[in-house]
Amino acid sequence: MIEENGTLDVVRGVRWLASLLKARVEDDPSLRSISIRGEVTNYKPQSKGHLNFDLSEEGFVLRCFAWADDFNLFPPFANGAKVVAKGQVTVYAQRGHYELVVRNVRLEGVGGVHEQFEARKKQLAAEGLFDPARKRRLPRFPFRVALVSSRRAEGARDFQTRLATLRPHVGIVFCETSVQGPNAAYEIAGAIGYASKLDVDAIVVTRGGGSFEDLFVFSDERVVRAIAGAAHPVLSAIGHTVDQQLSDFAADLHAETPSAAAERIGYATDTLLDGLHTRGFALKRSAEARVLTAATGLERATLRSKLGDGRLLLLPARQGLDAADEGLNAGAAIRL
Repeated sequence: MIEENGTLDVVRGVRWLASLLKARVEDDPSLRSISIRGEVTNYKPQSKGHLNFDLSEEGFVLRCFAWADDFNLFPPFANGAKVVAKGQVTVYAQRGHYELVVRNVRLEGVGGVHEQFEARKKQLAAEGLFDPARKRRLPRFPFRVALVSSRRAEGARDFQTRLATLRPHVGIVFCETSVQGPNAAYEIAGAIGYASKLDVDAIVVTRGGGSFEDLFVFSDERVVRAIAGAAHPVLSAIGHTVDQQLSDFAADLHAETPSAAAERIGYATDTLLDGLHTRGFALKRSAEARVLTAATGLERATLRSKLGDGRLLLLPARQGLDAADEGLNAGAAIRL
């Protein structure tokens, strides 16, 4: 295809571009052996022995991967550790992102985000905000819940889809808020406060997955205190990660994922309908048995009493009346 300026416009595919970038990155000598300092987040050893984790710094995140042979030689570390990871930068072409294949790790200390998390957790726990004794049970038969999330959040969509599938009888009142960004904590706390004023059975606070830094807004003190002070029981389902945020500790119930949260809202509609049908049938059988018993008793009582023919009650009076009538007639005849 020839463009207006006379140059040839060659159309390429996504695969071609991904392969080109991968080759360019992996052919760069400066990226074949590089040491990167950062804070460890999303630390996830895999069942097959290899390791996935992220290195973060001031909001920037680098994905990291280590083969099992190298991982077994690393010093022990976990989320929050400050490390220097040495390895080669590569491009995961199928997903379109770059990552560091780590061959060596050196420990440096504890990271700032996790340090804040632990300090805040200790402070709020001392105030009793995470005390199991203050947690409330979700209603057994909820019919209306407030959903605190962003309409664009993956977690909100997952929750709504799962709830509509399993529990279509439960209505949702959406309490819109951002779930990331500088004003997110303020908005989330405000949305929880608004949900507390609604006529609902429970409040669900959720968002989709992300790095520990992305989800850290749900460990903001304002959000945690709003959850602890909510007027209705709160179910927290933040992300798709094993790393719990402080909102999970403060909530009355924590679910691992937004979809799992939908499964914790009362009973499935089919289960309720089956229960109603079973109880309705049992009630009908019980009523029929009682009516039959009462009818049989009435029939037996009728056979034993004069109630079988009501005229029997009037017979003595009728006979007395006939006798009196005959006496009256006889007396009158004598007098005449």
